[in-house]
Amino acid sequence: MLIFGGNTHNDTAYSYGAKCYSADFLAYDIICNSWHILHQPPNLYLDVARYGHSATLHDSKMYIMGGFNGKMLGSVLRYHPGGCKRLTSSEECLSSFPGRKCVWNRILEWCESNKNNDKKAYDVCSNVTPVMNYTALCLEQQSCWSCLSNTYGCTWCGSACTHNKCVEYKVS
Repeated sequence: MLIFGGNTHNDTAYSYGAKCYSADFLAYDIICNSWHILHQPPNLYLDVARYGHSATLHDSKMYIMGGFNGKMLGSVLRYHPGGCKRLTSSEECLSSFPGRKCVWNRILEWCESNKNNDKKAYDVCSNVTPVMNYTALCLEQQSCWSCLSNTYGCTWCGSACTHNKCVEYKVS
């Protein structure tokens, strides 16, 4: 699943300088339950941040149309995902995300795009588990909704988000 742009402004009564319109490009790997940041090329046209746009897939390319960045946009952006063949090792194949899901063919020993082939012949997810500080990630969540709608194991405790369970303090 590819996600481009959006409204990332979440300041409340006072602005802390958060950007309003994003040009971030993210991919969610549904099979492996992992997020990936798709890095933008350095020569990318700068005025691509937007929200309220439409996107569609045609001939393996993603088209992003219209949107808003302070003014209505009539532009069309085209994203052409990279290939998997250039990834030469199993770990590189499974940990990279060129805009498409890559799988390692154990029999032919090469990296290829996921085509829902015979699962016995393919490695699909990396065995390397990223080290994550779930306690810190939970503490960063500012609302009940964001606290409970992630995969960090967070719990909403009154007015704060904590990891695993609420901590009770005894008052003496």
